[in-house]
Amino acid sequence: MRRVPDLPMELISPWVLGLISAVAVSVIGALSWRFLIRPWPDLTSEKPQSLEEEFWWAEQRADQLLRSVLTAREYKELTCLGYLRVPSPSCSGRTYWVPFQPGNVLVLEDGRPTRRLCVKAEGFLPRADVFLMHN
Repeated sequence: MRRVPDLPMELISPWVLGLISAVAVSVIGALSWRFLIRPWPDLTSEKPQSLEEEFWWAEQRADQLLRSVLTAREYKELTCLGYLRVPSPSCSGRTYWVPFQPGNVLVLEDGRPTRRLCVKAEGFLPRADVFLMHN
């Protein structure tokens, strides 16, 4: 989903605000389930018993790696907005919006989208690893 920077709240329709509220409630519910009902696993002692469980373990390890690479501010921005804004180290005025979900990296020049970049894995890769692959 493309986000329009610095849009005044009165220009956003009630439908969009309702959608944003529904997404926020869903995220809060998922995080509550994740942290309150299903505790963090010890990723070194238990071994997966099925392919589904192996994918789940891969997602957990990838999330731990992601948390160790990003600062707390970056991780919060990523989980709240769905993307991370990364300023270009070599081109002033250029920013990369790296999505958390599978998708293209949006390149902005002085705040305006100019192109999209695509990096794709050939097989299964946990979502957090896909994000790190883009960086």
